[in-house]
Amino acid sequence: MKQKLLKLVFGMLFGVFVAAVVAEIGLRVMVRNGSLPNRMVADIFAAHATGWTLEPELEARVYSTNGLVEIDVNGIGFRDEEYPRERADDVPRVLMMGDSFTLALETPQDEVFHVLLEDQYD
Repeated sequence: MKQKLLKLVFGMLFGVFVAAVVAEIGLRVMVRNGSLPNRMVADIFAAHATGWTLEPELEARVYSTNGLVEIDVNGIGFRDEEYPRERADDVPRVLMMGDSFTLALETPQDEVFHVLLEDQYD
């Protein structure tokens, strides 16, 4: 009786282990092909001397109320494309600074207001 119960418990534990391994592999495949986020929202920030900033050179997918949103951060920690540091004489520049509404983590990059404003003046 005791040996039968031991076999049953071992079989159940082995089944749970196999299910966990299969689930882990399945979830990793889904993250790799873009069906699931690869970062949590809190994981895209890095500590900085002046507060929190986005992690430079970050490419991530995060969940939002709009579904999966791609987050691309440039080399200096802004959610934008890379711009040359040297300014061309005939091109005006505007720096947008703000809070979490300006960051707009739940909005796709091509729909945030500063990108729309830049597109309007190109």
